[in-house]
Amino acid sequence: MKHQQISETDIIELARQNRFKDTIPESVRASEDSRQLYLEHKALFETITEQTQLAPEGDIWQRIELKREVAQHKRKNRRIMWGLSAIAASLLMVVGLQWNAMTEATNLQNQIQANILQSQHLEKVLLSNQSNVTVSFATQANISQELLEIDEALQKAYLNNESQQQILKLWESRVRILLESLTQEEEQSDLVTI
Repeated sequence: MKHQQISETDIIELARQNRFKDTIPESVRASEDSRQLYLEHKALFETITEQTQLAPEGDIWQRIELKREVAQHKRKNRRIMWGLSAIAASLLMVVGLQWNAMTEATNLQNQIQANILQSQHLEKVLLSNQSNVTVSFATQANISQELLEIDEALQKAYLNNESQQQILKLWESRVRILLESLTQEEEQSDLVTI
Protein backbone atom coordinates (compact mmCIF):
# COMPACT_ATOMS: atom_id res chain seq x y z
CA MET A 1 0.00 0.00 0.00
CA LYS A 2 1.52 3.21 -1.16
CA HIS A 3 1.13 6.34 0.90
CA GLN A 4 0.64 9.61 -0.73
CA GLN A 5 3.07 12.44 0.11
CA ILE A 6 1.34 15.18 2.18
CA SER A 7 2.36 18.84 1.97
CA GLU A 8 3.72 20.79 4.93
CA THR A 9 0.72 23.15 4.80
CA ASP A 10 -1.67 20.21 5.00
CA ILE A 11 0.27 18.78 7.96
CA ILE A 12 0.08 22.12 9.81
CA GLU A 13 -3.67 22.36 9.08
CA LEU A 14 -4.21 18.81 10.33
CA ALA A 15 -2.28 19.67 13.52
CA ARG A 16 -4.47 22.70 14.07
CA GLN A 17 -7.68 20.77 13.49
CA ASN A 18 -6.62 17.77 15.61
CA ARG A 19 -4.94 19.63 18.46
CA PHE A 20 -7.31 18.05 21.02
CA LYS A 21 -7.10 14.50 19.62
CA ASP A 22 -4.57 11.98 20.80
CA THR A 23 -4.48 10.02 17.57
CA ILE A 24 -2.22 10.78 14.66
CA PRO A 25 -3.90 10.79 11.26
CA GLU A 26 -2.94 7.93 8.93
CA SER A 27 -1.70 10.28 6.21
CA VAL A 28 0.93 11.73 8.58
CA ARG A 29 2.19 8.41 10.04
CA ALA A 30 3.74 7.32 6.73
CA SER A 31 6.74 9.61 7.00
CA GLU A 32 8.84 10.26 10.08
CA ASP A 33 9.41 13.88 8.99
CA SER A 34 5.69 14.42 8.47
CA ARG A 35 4.95 12.79 11.81
CA GLN A 36 7.53 14.95 13.61
CA LEU A 37 6.28 18.15 11.93
CA TYR A 38 2.70 17.23 12.83
CA LEU A 39 3.55 16.61 16.52
CA GLU A 40 5.52 19.88 16.83
CA HIS A 41 2.71 21.96 15.35
CA LYS A 42 0.08 20.08 17.31
CA ALA A 43 1.94 20.89 20.56
CA LEU A 44 2.33 24.49 19.45
CA PHE A 45 -1.42 24.81 18.71
CA GLU A 46 -2.27 23.16 22.05
CA THR A 47 -0.08 25.69 23.90
CA ILE A 48 -1.60 28.62 22.02
CA THR A 49 -5.10 27.34 22.74
CA GLU A 50 -4.34 26.85 26.44
CA GLN A 51 -2.84 30.32 26.71
CA THR A 52 -5.77 32.02 25.04
CA GLN A 53 -8.38 30.06 27.00
CA LEU A 54 -7.12 31.12 30.38
CA ALA A 55 -9.41 33.17 32.58
CA PRO A 56 -10.17 36.56 31.14
CA GLU A 57 -8.09 39.47 32.25
CA GLY A 58 -8.55 40.35 35.90
CA ASP A 59 -9.76 43.84 35.12
CA ILE A 60 -12.49 42.72 32.70
CA TRP A 61 -15.03 42.65 35.55
CA GLN A 62 -13.93 46.10 36.59
CA ARG A 63 -14.46 47.33 33.02
CA ILE A 64 -17.87 45.67 32.87
CA GLU A 65 -18.82 47.26 36.19
CA LEU A 66 -17.50 50.63 35.01
CA LYS A 67 -19.55 50.42 31.79
CA ARG A 68 -22.63 49.48 33.81
CA GLU A 69 -22.09 52.42 36.18
CA VAL A 70 -21.56 54.80 33.26
CA ALA A 71 -24.81 53.58 31.67
CA GLN A 72 -26.68 54.04 34.97
CA HIS A 73 -25.15 57.50 35.38
CA LYS A 74 -26.25 58.44 31.85
CA ARG A 75 -29.80 57.24 32.57
CA LYS A 76 -29.82 59.18 35.83
CA ASN A 77 -28.51 62.31 34.08
CA ARG A 78 -31.15 61.91 31.38
CA ARG A 79 -33.89 61.74 34.03
CA ILE A 80 -32.46 64.81 35.76
CA MET A 81 -32.28 66.69 32.45
CA TRP A 82 -35.91 65.81 31.65
CA GLY A 83 -36.92 66.95 35.13
CA LEU A 84 -35.00 70.20 34.76
CA SER A 85 -36.48 70.71 31.30
CA ALA A 86 -39.98 70.24 32.70
CA ILE A 87 -39.25 72.70 35.52
CA ALA A 88 -37.81 75.22 33.06
CA ALA A 89 -40.83 74.87 30.77
CA SER A 90 -43.19 75.35 33.71
CA LEU A 91 -41.23 78.37 34.87
CA LEU A 92 -41.32 79.89 31.40
CA MET A 93 -45.05 79.32 31.24
CA VAL A 94 -45.57 81.01 34.64
CA VAL A 95 -43.32 83.92 33.66
CA GLY A 96 -45.17 84.22 30.35
CA LEU A 97 -48.53 84.29 32.09
CA GLN A 98 -47.25 86.82 34.63
CA TRP A 99 -45.83 88.94 31.82
CA ASN A 100 -49.15 88.79 30.01
CA ALA A 101 -51.00 89.71 33.21
CA MET A 102 -48.56 92.57 33.88
CA THR A 103 -48.94 93.81 30.32
CA GLU A 104 -52.73 93.63 30.59
CA ALA A 105 -52.64 95.36 33.99
CA THR A 106 -50.34 98.07 32.61
CA ASN A 107 -52.65 98.53 29.64
CA LEU A 108 -55.67 98.86 31.96
CA GLN A 109 -53.73 101.25 34.19
CA ASN A 110 -52.84 103.37 31.15
CA GLN A 111 -56.49 103.44 30.04
CA ILE A 112 -57.59 104.46 33.54
CA GLN A 113 -54.96 107.21 33.61
CA ALA A 114 -56.11 108.48 30.20
CA ASN A 115 -59.74 108.60 31.41
CA ILE A 116 -58.68 110.46 34.58
CA LEU A 117 -56.84 113.07 32.52
CA GLN A 118 -59.73 113.37 30.09
CA SER A 119 -62.17 113.75 33.01
CA GLN A 120 -60.06 116.52 34.56
CA HIS A 121 -59.80 118.33 31.24
CA LEU A 122 -63.56 118.12 30.61
CA GLU A 123 -64.30 119.47 34.11
CA LYS A 124 -62.04 122.46 33.47
CA VAL A 125 -63.77 123.11 30.14
CA LEU A 126 -67.18 122.86 31.79
CA LEU A 127 -66.18 125.24 34.60
CA SER A 128 -64.84 127.79 32.14
CA ASN A 129 -68.02 127.51 30.03
CA GLN A 130 -70.40 127.92 32.97
CA SER A 131 -69.72 131.60 33.12
CA ASN A 132 -70.55 131.97 29.40
CA VAL A 133 -73.51 129.58 29.10
CA THR A 134 -76.70 129.52 30.97
CA VAL A 135 -77.52 125.92 31.79
CA SER A 136 -80.70 125.11 33.59
CA PHE A 137 -80.41 124.53 37.29
CA ALA A 138 -82.10 121.12 36.91
CA THR A 139 -79.55 120.00 34.30
CA GLN A 140 -76.64 121.10 36.49
CA ALA A 141 -78.12 119.36 39.51
CA ASN A 142 -78.72 116.18 37.52
CA ILE A 143 -75.14 116.15 36.20
CA SER A 144 -73.73 116.94 39.63
CA GLN A 145 -75.75 114.08 41.16
CA GLU A 146 -74.54 111.58 38.53
CA LEU A 147 -70.92 112.66 38.98
CA LEU A 148 -71.29 112.43 42.75
CA GLU A 149 -72.62 108.86 42.48
CA ILE A 150 -69.80 107.83 40.16
CA ASP A 151 -67.21 109.50 42.43
CA GLU A 152 -68.59 107.56 45.41
CA ALA A 153 -68.53 104.32 43.39
CA LEU A 154 -64.93 105.05 42.37
CA GLN A 155 -63.93 105.70 45.97
CA LYS A 156 -65.50 102.41 47.08
CA ALA A 157 -63.89 100.56 44.18
CA TYR A 158 -60.43 101.82 45.18
CA LEU A 159 -61.02 101.10 48.86
CA ASN A 160 -62.33 97.58 48.17
CA ASN A 161 -59.51 96.79 45.70
CA GLU A 162 -61.99 96.19 42.91
CA SER A 163 -60.66 94.93 39.58
CA GLN A 164 -58.96 97.35 37.25
CA GLN A 165 -61.65 96.62 34.68
CA GLN A 166 -64.39 97.71 37.09
CA ILE A 167 -62.50 100.92 37.93
CA LEU A 168 -61.95 101.58 34.21
CA LYS A 169 -65.70 101.24 33.54
CA LEU A 170 -66.45 103.78 36.27
CA TRP A 171 -63.95 106.29 34.88
CA GLU A 172 -65.34 105.77 31.37
CA SER A 173 -68.85 106.46 32.74
CA ARG A 174 -67.60 109.65 34.39
CA VAL A 175 -66.02 110.84 31.13
CA ARG A 176 -69.20 109.96 29.20
CA ILE A 177 -71.34 112.04 31.60
CA LEU A 178 -68.96 114.99 31.31
CA LEU A 179 -68.98 114.74 27.51
CA GLU A 180 -72.79 114.62 27.48
CA SER A 181 -72.87 117.65 29.78
CA LEU A 182 -70.49 119.55 27.55
CA THR A 183 -72.58 118.64 24.52
CA GLN A 184 -75.74 119.90 26.26
CA GLU A 185 -74.02 123.17 27.15
CA GLU A 186 -72.92 123.66 23.56
CA GLU A 187 -76.45 122.97 22.31
CA GLN A 188 -77.91 125.49 24.80
CA SER A 189 -75.22 127.99 23.84
CA ASP A 190 -76.24 127.61 20.20
CA LEU A 191 -79.90 128.14 21.18
CA VAL A 192 -79.10 131.30 23.16
CA THR A 193 -77.16 132.77 20.23
CA ILE A 194 -80.01 132.15 17.81
